[in-house]
Amino acid sequence: MNPLSWLDFDRAAFTLDLDLGPLQFSTTGRAVFFFYVTMGLLAVGGLAVAVSGKAELRRRWLTWALIAPVVGLPIWAGHGPTAMLAAALALQAVREFSKLVELPSPERRLLYVLAVAYPLAAWLAPNLLALAPLVALACALPSLLAGDSADGLRRAALAAFGSVWLCWSLAHLVVLWQDAFLLCFAAAAADVAAWCGGKGLRRFGWARRSLSPLSPNKTVGGLVGALLGATLVLALLGTLALGLVIAVGVGGAVGDLLESMVKRQAGAKDAGGWLPGFGGLLDRVDSLLIGLPLAAVLS
Repeated sequence: MNPLSWLDFDRAAFTLDLDLGPLQFSTTGRAVFFFYVTMGLLAVGGLAVAVSGKAELRRRWLTWALIAPVVGLPIWAGHGPTAMLAAALALQAVREFSKLVELPSPERRLLYVLAVAYPLAAWLAPNLLALAPLVALACALPSLLAGDSADGLRRAALAAFGSVWLCWSLAHLVVLWQDAFLLCFAAAAADVAAWCGGKGLRRFGWARRSLSPLSPNKTVGGLVGALLGATLVLALLGTLALGLVIAVGVGGAVGDLLESMVKRQAGAKDAGGWLPGFGGLLDRVDSLLIGLPLAAVLS
């Protein structure tokens, strides 16, 4: 049931026009409706964050706010710009991942190629994404050709993992297209809700239970908060569905833990340091790396 069905309007008829001199932009459709609702939620959330005075909550809200223009504008501009966005994110994600796991140059270059190839395939020939398992196996070629019997299996496994976890997953920004914005925004909102749930429910024993020793701060209470936050935001955006709630809430939690495992193996606190106060790109998009393909399957 659509929670906004009582409102008698066509969400697809919303229009956004920007006239900034030489820069003119006009778009229409439900993505514009998402934009207006997003701005309203950001304003309300910003007031709540300001009143709370919590630095961590302010940092998470800022991430939430940055997602709107960085992800929204390319998506609203069409499939091509969305593919370029996905490729740019994947290239930086590969760079950080390769540094964390000390991936050799041949595998690193291969992942850079896939970081661009997968979004292009999602745009121009989506059926090619079904070749992901074969491409993952092909990631063993550099170590096979080099005859690396000492470290070849590790190299091949890490490259195959990166090809799916980063390049293939982020290409689903293109597969989902307009729905990708609401997934990204809902994931950011769920991250804030997870922090609130973890803090607000910690007086209950069950809520303090850690989801995994990999990240003791990721608790059952945080997961409950994320699920509730995802449900609320998706309802306000008029797209509430069980599959999307699972993709955002559960997919986000698994994505966070997966990145924690990679960082633990590397002995690193953050995936990078080029975003002051935020770490690296992987630290910002980890919740999407499972959520995006999961949403494509479940929605």
